[in-house]
Amino acid sequence: MTQTTDCSNAPLWIVSVRKTGHFNQCVALADALGLTPKKTIEIDGKAAADTPRRKRQLRFLTPLQTLWAGLSNRLPKRLIIISSGRSVLTLCRFWRRIMGDRLFIIHVAVPRPSTDFVDILIASRHQLLPDAPAPDARKVLHIDGVLARSQAPVQSHSPREPHVVLLVGGKNVTFDYDGPTFRASLKALNVAFPAAKLSVVFSRRTFPRTQKLLRQTLGGPKVRFIEVNDRDGYKDALATASRFVVCPDSITMVSECCARGLPVHVLDMDRAPNTTENARFIDQFLAAGYLSVLEETEDQQTTRQLEDQANLVAEPIKEALSDWLKD
Repeated sequence: MTQTTDCSNAPLWIVSVRKTGHFNQCVALADALGLTPKKTIEIDGKAAADTPRRKRQLRFLTPLQTLWAGLSNRLPKRLIIISSGRSVLTLCRFWRRIMGDRLFIIHVAVPRPSTDFVDILIASRHQLLPDAPAPDARKVLHIDGVLARSQAPVQSHSPREPHVVLLVGGKNVTFDYDGPTFRASLKALNVAFPAAKLSVVFSRRTFPRTQKLLRQTLGGPKVRFIEVNDRDGYKDALATASRFVVCPDSITMVSECCARGLPVHVLDMDRAPNTTENARFIDQFLAAGYLSVLEETEDQQTTRQLEDQANLVAEPIKEALSDWLKD
């Protein structure tokens, strides 16, 4: 039975690094809990693919933003925070020292520093290394992939004309968009679904040279290229898709597709020799049957649908919040 929690006396703030994937996870969890954020705070944080110049900028920018957020925001008597990203932990720890148990912190993803001040840690299984120490938060909830709300697709296209949606990522440290394996995968996409309508969705990280390659390789009368700022085109593609093909560099993008109840395939791409979170994530989802590597055959399927991870963790969080509000 779904539990409702009265949090009228404790507003919710979202505190996230300024990255779409992290922020969307916080919003998905707030939605699953039935809570409306009263305030959103974002801090710039580093990424593995940052340029040296960007890394130097963040050495000064992140502490300054943290200091400003800590001093400029008036804290209520009680407060719930949903946070995500390593760069916001200093701010959350600072507020914990001020508010004590009047603050309830739910942190998404496993950070490297200690999280013993966090009430609930939502840990993605691909982030947990076998030889790493267990997270030391007060309570840990495990999920597959990342928090993404499942949405039933609207089947408005003709059953005789399947609609394949290709979601393209970009700059990352694991998968190579310039390698021969990626080019071969694009040709496999043409072979696998010759009669299908194809929508190609670009992201903000997609290189111009990658966009050019896709237009040259996949262009045709049944192909639609959806630009970064075309939100209506993006939503329409998701709503009318019959299957997804995804580049493997975005954990959020893959998780969201796997939660929609349709077949999901990843393009085969050359990998960096080191083992990264992205690589572990893709390997775990392939092993679990949530997705498959794209092949040159039209009848390929995936064997499992990813459950709504936000709703899975919402019930135990509601119980913990209810106990906290009684104190």
